[in-house]
Amino acid sequence: MWVARATLLLVALCFFNSCPLAAQQRPLLTQEVEVVTPKEILVQVGFEFLQDVQFPLSGLTGDLTRVGALAFHLGMSRAVEIQMEGTVRNFLSVTGQRPGFVLPTLQNNGTATNDFGEFTLATKVKLVPERGKRPAFGLRFGVELPTTDERRGLADGTGVGSDRLNLRACNSGLGGQNEPRRSRLHQGSKEVPP
Repeated sequence: MWVARATLLLVALCFFNSCPLAAQQRPLLTQEVEVVTPKEILVQVGFEFLQDVQFPLSGLTGDLTRVGALAFHLGMSRAVEIQMEGTVRNFLSVTGQRPGFVLPTLQNNGTATNDFGEFTLATKVKLVPERGKRPAFGLRFGVELPTTDERRGLADGTGVGSDRLNLRACNSGLGGQNEPRRSRLHQGSKEVPP
């Protein structure tokens, strides 16, 4: 009898004695390993609204609206796809600012900024197709073109290369992203230490 009570008490303590944990800002984004059919183009157009987005290069935080989120996927063969993705215009409603590497130029009395989004050119290769219980494996590699003006505060400050190894069946992935880079000093702006 005392074993049952002790077990129940232990389960109750474990259930009700939880502590908050910190997590990354966004989950790791992975893509399907499947590629577009050869000689076909997949075009996607849309918009995004993201809250509490952080830009470590400028130190800005706020609500980001992306207008004209574009994606073009061109099927080259049964295992290769070429991708071009990006945003026509980003609008940030600033809710907070901390010291960053670049002193941003803000509008509307320091409460907003906007600029072009960054574009990515990538190639996705399906290495192993899905078969039975084995997941498909693919590799996506590309370059992010720095089309955003860092002085506007919307550049993410990461490097220009990215790669991802995708596993389709378990919907998880292994990805790499470069550390924020130090900004080139622009005339009229100064570097703020972290």
